Amino acid sequence: MPKYQYSMIRFVPSPVRGEFVNLGLIIGSDQTGEWLVEVVSSMSRASRLDDDKVLPKLATDLSQLQSTIEGYTEPEMFERAIELSEDWLADLSRNSRNQLQFSHPNAVVAENIGGAFEKLWGRLIVESLPTKRNSITKASVTAQYITALTSSQLDRSHVKRRVKLETSKTHTNIDVAVHNGVVKDITQCWSLQIKAAEPLLNEIKAWGWSIKTLREHGGLILAGKQPIEVPRDVRVGVVYAATNDSELMEEAFDVFNDADINADCVTVENAISHAQVAAQLVAHHPGLDLDI
Repeated sequence: MPKYQYSMIRFVPSPVRGEFVNLGLIIGSDQTGEWLVEVVSSMSRASRLDDDKVLPKLATDLSQLQSTIEGYTEPEMFERAIELSEDWLADLSRNSRNQLQFSHPNAVVAENIGGAFEKLWGRLIVESLPTKRNSITKASVTAQYITALTSSQLDRSHVKRRVKLETSKTHTNIDVAVHNGVVKDITQCWSLQIKAAEPLLNEIKAWGWSIKTLREHGGLILAGKQPIEVPRDVRVGVVYAATNDSELMEEAFDVFNDADINADCVTVENAISHAQVAAQLVAHHPGLDLDI
């Protein structure tokens, strides 16, 4: 199971006295690429200690932090203001010395980031668990697919994450490439549960154009010491989190199901079946030197 690092968000009305109220939680992992932040909906407990009336300013700062982290989880569509990492979280904790502080990061092991969050929130936050956590991010889809690959007996040396696909006309980011010296499967992970539908569709269409070019001429994955060949007939996959927005689903699948792309599509709940086929492609076709 993956290991996550977490830090408590704290209101410290008087750093000299050392008393504090937990306002929320940041949790994430370099291993899975997932990050999540949640803040309590009511600051009534903290307000009773807020003699200097600084909570409104701190609430604004926390709202900006939430927007930054939520934007980071959909890296295709948003400019990253910062690079989230476990080192970043440690620095955030180390440098917070005023009335808004972040505890020293600790580790928690769970099947997924949602499970880790629920375990910690119930133990460390007085307020009941938020009910709004019912959408899934692109980072979470990718993490679940990576977990499915490793569960399918596929060694991590056969898996490349977040690589550049270069064709004769285009280049695009590929979330997961499975290879044994030659790429056997390239899979893109999407969450269709995002509010910004138009930027998402633009990304899907741009990806589709690159895959069509790949089908014509083949391409290269740029990662490691040397490029890895991507044949024209490579298996192309899509693992996605579905949405109730039927129009968005229809437009996305117009791209996924294009005859020139021929993508194998599965929901994130069925990622294991997609991963098993990728593992079989590697096992049935002995590969080349993996020192790349």
